[in-house]
Amino acid sequence: MPVNSVAFVHAHPDDEALLSGGTLRALHQKGIRTIVIFLTNGQRGMSERAISDELGVVRQREALTSAQILGVGQTYFLGFEDSGLFAENEAPTSLTKIPLEVICDKLQAILDAEKPSVVIGYDAQGGYGHPDHKVVHHVVRQLSETTQIPTFLEVTVDRSIIAFTLDRFRYLISLMNTLRLVRQKDVFALADGFSASADIQYRINVQSFCSAKRSALKAHHSQTTGGIRNIGIMTLLPRFIFKRLFGIEWFVSIREAADNPLKSLASSNSISRN
Repeated sequence: MPVNSVAFVHAHPDDEALLSGGTLRALHQKGIRTIVIFLTNGQRGMSERAISDELGVVRQREALTSAQILGVGQTYFLGFEDSGLFAENEAPTSLTKIPLEVICDKLQAILDAEKPSVVIGYDAQGGYGHPDHKVVHHVVRQLSETTQIPTFLEVTVDRSIIAFTLDRFRYLISLMNTLRLVRQKDVFALADGFSASADIQYRINVQSFCSAKRSALKAHHSQTTGGIRNIGIMTLLPRFIFKRLFGIEWFVSIREAADNPLKSLASSNSISRN
């Protein structure tokens, strides 16, 4: 049976570009329809703008621009509130305060309408541990047990590569900590997030799609303002460095059918499997 479409479930606008932008563009290039579903509009994202509903509107608009760049077929916003990096949003409409069953029901309604062959969530760590990312993990895992969709995957990063990179830049990170530009303990905590190499099934080489990935990240302009910001730094990197650092995307397999489109990408040497 041919693949209908691939649905990516993300917590906030910009996650789709950073974690899966190359894969989204690669699937589009293969003629496979993609769907991106955001659980929140990212109202708690850091920005020079005040944290408000207005920022959520701005980020939603940025996500639609990113989607166009990446060739996304359809974008959905479930409209729950961003919980914040430390779950500081105590509102009952905050994503972490909503019962999983409610989120699952809203997400299931979209999946019933779209009928994707593949659904992609986040790893068990929630990537770097953001509480909203953990919600994505639990919701998609729950749906994997209650739906007949043949393939469920989780987007992640190989934590051994993060650890290696952080070690290479240890002195720079220490200097930035001294200057109070970053919190050193938070930066090095990334080495304990995401997934161990042995748990990763797919490593997709998306270097040929890094131009689109970089442009999609730039579309999230609000997240490059208000001080030194990760996305701002990433998009200022020379192209060859950006390609080297962000030219691989990783996925964990929860269950998969023979027609998993990541296997079809393998035939074009865009993907390798452990």
